[in-house]
Amino acid sequence: MEEAASQQQNKEENDQEDIVDSNIKRVCDRQSRLFDLAKQQRRMLDKKANFLIAYERAFGIISAACKLAGIKSRKTVYNWIASDSEFKRAMDDTQAIQYDFANDMLMMNIARGDGASVRWFLSHKHPDYMLKRISRPPQKKKRQKTLQEQFDEAPDEDDPNYENLPYNNDNNV
Repeated sequence: MEEAASQQQNKEENDQEDIVDSNIKRVCDRQSRLFDLAKQQRRMLDKKANFLIAYERAFGIISAACKLAGIKSRKTVYNWIASDSEFKRAMDDTQAIQYDFANDMLMMNIARGDGASVRWFLSHKHPDYMLKRISRPPQKKKRQKTLQEQFDEAPDEDDPNYENLPYNNDNNV
């Protein structure tokens, strides 16, 4: 009887050890998945940071920045813009800096007396010098006929002129 009780106790201890081992394994697996996720997120942040540096160097041209940063598709960047507000804000900030730089360069050229820069500035910023833009009303595009409409308009074989149509004349072949 003592032997049966001893075996029962050993079995319970083994079961408890199995439960503990199972729980430890689950915790380790979860930690491993979290660590992998953290590595993936870090890689993604690194890619985004590299792109932003390349974007600045490429003067705001996304395709050129993708090439510099080693990103295969511009679509990746557009997905980042749509899903990550901080990334979008960083892109907008970079673009604002570029606009300021371009404006500063324009003003420097104007200060030097560059006629083309003066003309451009006045034609785009000063109401008295702005170019008059002629707006045309949008033209309606002719709707293409459906196959059924074309079929309905086709000449009938009973039509007296049917034989004289160029595509029905066997002499043209």
